[in-house]
Amino acid sequence: MAVNLTETAIRVLKAKKTSFYVWSNSSQRGTGRLGVKVQSSGSKIF
Repeated sequence: MAVNLTETAIRVLKAKKTSFYVWSNSSQRGTGRLGVKVQSSGSKIF
């Protein structure tokens, strides 16, 4: 899943049964991508 990772977008991410990743929707070449791992416990890791 790719979205614009704003503070609000990250805050509303809900935990699921298994952990999952959400990636930034940056299509600008050479900028890299930021990802957030949402764990089943609800914690978020950047």
